[in-house]
Order: sequence, then C-alpha cells, then structure tokens
Amino acid sequence: MRHATFLVKLGSVQLQLTAVFEKIREGYIGFVGELPGANTQGGTLEEARLNLAEAVRLVLDAKPQGPSKTWKDRHMITATWQPPQAGASGPLDAKRVNALPNSAFAFPAARKEPMTDASHVRNAIARFDQVKDVTDADRELAFANIKKAAQHFGVEMKETDWRQLGSRPQGRGRP
Repeated sequence: MRHATFLVKLGSVQLQLTAVFEKIREGYIGFVGELPGANTQGGTLEEARLNLAEAVRLVLDAKPQGPSKTWKDRHMITATWQPPQAGASGPLDAKRVNALPNSAFAFPAARKEPMTDASHVRNAIARFDQVKDVTDADRELAFANIKKAAQHFGVEMKETDWRQLGSRPQGRGRP
C-alpha cells in the first residue's frame, strides 16, 4: 500500500487528505478514508491518482439529498451579521459607525460596509468588489452576512456566490 497526503482547496478552506493506493492484479485502487465515496481504480498508479482527484472533487461538489449533508455543506461559512437595535438605521456618521458592533458589518474583522437598513445592504452589494485589503475568506463571510441582511430587510439578491458581485478590486495581488 502507498499513502500520499495532498491538499484540496474548497473555497477558503484547505483540506489535507490522505490517499491510499493499493496494487491489485488489474492495476491500482485508491481511496480517501476521510471522504466516504472517494474511491477509484486505474490501470496505472498515475491513472488511479488522476481518477481519485476527480472522485474527491465530485464528492465535495455533491449536493445534499435529504437530511444528510456533504462535507462542504457541513462546513459552510456561518453569517455573523445580526439585525441592528432599534434606531440604528438611517444616515451613519463616523460616531454612529464607531458605536456599531462588529456584527453590524458585512466585513466584521475590517469593520467595513455597515448594514443597518435596506439602503446600506444595497450599498454593501454595490461596493463589494471595491473593498480592499481583505482575504477571500473575509469575502466569503461578508457575502454570507450580506445574504442574511438582505433577507432580513427584504432586499432581493440573485447572486449565489461572492465572485458574482462585480469585478475584483485592483491591488489584491491577483489578476
């Protein structure tokens, strides 16, 4: 048996998985113990590796059916946004923004894009791609927060992923 550790990137989450390959008469079989259903075979070790990579992708991309959920669905980002206290909506000057809890922002760690009413949610959506100096993980959390705030305030969103919100800003070290 051969063991190989490899990394799989799933959104902002990176998984370290162990692939196990075993030589059989017909070639090789391979599986990932951490991911039920991620198993394969191949005539050569290289073919088995390529097939297993595809099997892992398919397992992680699988949609949940019924009450069971895939690994991806169990580890999705949970929104931290909370509805504002009474009187927190309307124009926000610096003093009012500074008084808001982190849970009022689309980007809570950076305290960017406060969302205290429907107008602010629409602004956060429109300016999402203009926010700089945040990671992809920050953007995933911000998107979850915007979706939660949009639902609370009745703002319609058609986007299902943060990458659908405008073009990416310059200066993030990415093309």
